[in-house]
Amino acid sequence: GDHAAHWANYLGELVRELPLHYPSWRQLPPERKAGVVAKIGTQFDLRPHMESDRWP
Repeated sequence: GDHAAHWANYLGELVRELPLHYPSWRQLPPERKAGVVAKIGTQFDLRPHMESDRWP
């Protein structure tokens, strides 16, 4: 979409802050996930996705 490049660049910056020894997002500690989700929420409206049954 219109914001795909911005989204990809922003996520690339965020993942550099995460430890590499977790093989999966699901294995990250909840407090680390919460921090990342909070940062993403400053750039993108996640509410429609968070209301989905697929939201972790």
